This record gives sequence, C-alpha cells and structure tokens, in this order.
Amino acid sequence: MCLCLVPTGGLARPPVDVLDAWVKASPRGDPQWPDIQILLVGATLAQDYGFFSPAAYNLDAYKIKNYLGEIYGERGFTMRPILLHPKSRGTVTLRSKDPRETPLVDVGYLTHPDDVATLVEGIKLTLALGNASALRRDFGAKFFDKPLPECASQTTGSDAYWSCYVRQMSSTFLHMAGTCKMGPKTDRMAVVDNKLRCVCVS
Repeated sequence: MCLCLVPTGGLARPPVDVLDAWVKASPRGDPQWPDIQILLVGATLAQDYGFFSPAAYNLDAYKIKNYLGEIYGERGFTMRPILLHPKSRGTVTLRSKDPRETPLVDVGYLTHPDDVATLVEGIKLTLALGNASALRRDFGAKFFDKPLPECASQTTGSDAYWSCYVRQMSSTFLHMAGTCKMGPKTDRMAVVDNKLRCVCVS
C-alpha cells in the first residue's frame, strides 16, 4: 500500500531515488529484528497520471484513478511500509498429471492476522514520520488523507480502517521468495545449499 504525501521541493525527485529504513513497528515477534521496511520513493502513484505506477505495483489502474485522480500530475513522494517477516503461507500444487499444465499457485497473502496487524502498525509509524516537522516545514509535506472508498464503513484513521486499507491497497514488491529453503546439509528443512545443489537428508 502506498501512503502518498504531496510536497513541493527537494523530495520531489525521480522514482529511482529511494531511501530505506528498517524498523520495529509491532510489539509482536523478536524485539531484536525489524518487522517493517519503510521505502521512501521520490514520486507518487499519481505523479505519472497513472500510466506506469499502478502496473509497477500490480494495482488496479481504475481503482487508483478513482482514488488519486484529483492529485494526478502533482509532485510528491511515497513512504511505503513493507512487511519483512510474513507469517502467511501459500501453496503450490499440481493442476493435473499433465506436466505441461502450469501449477496452481495460491500465494496466501495476508491470511495470517499478524501480518495485517503489523502492517497497520507500520502505517501508523510511517504517518508519524511523514508528519515530522522537518518534512512539513522544509518540504511542505502533507499526507494525502482522502478516505479510501472501499473502507468508508470504518472510522478513518482507526485500526479497523487501516486493516481494510491494507487489504485493499497492498501489493507485492520486488523480492519474491520461493517455497524451498536454502541451507547446509545439517538443516533438515533445507532443499538446496548456497550453490543451489540438492541437499539430501535422509
């Protein structure tokens, strides 16, 4: 999901300019490890009038136009919280006995409630960062706070609203992972080693 801030000034840069922060946003999980990556991109989903950005994030172009159309073409930046350690699990199964048929892939995104809850905490932290006085004062940053129509039944800004927002506006991003673990022969869960050689454990 993208949280769009609409500033003028130095942060309105080409989208190839990115900054990252790894943070612990949720009280769940290991306190020593970050659970959210905050990606700051020097553009918004609306900046290119919806020509490229929705497809890049695998989002519905019509939904994005309906939601962000009023700021199409305006400069800004996006702060995007990314879930680092999802608990949701998907499956890959055979479609049939025919080896030419593609497998059935169910990615299972957001099927574990902790994933949604962690992303909600990530959104709240991202909003707090975006509301920092330096960003507001020096860059004129302002959060695009139009309520998402699909979540209109929830109180805007509540955890229930952000949970709905997560389910409506989340997408995959960059580093996809498979179902097979890499590890040494001593790891009974490993399938391949660090040179992609089969790890056979009896």
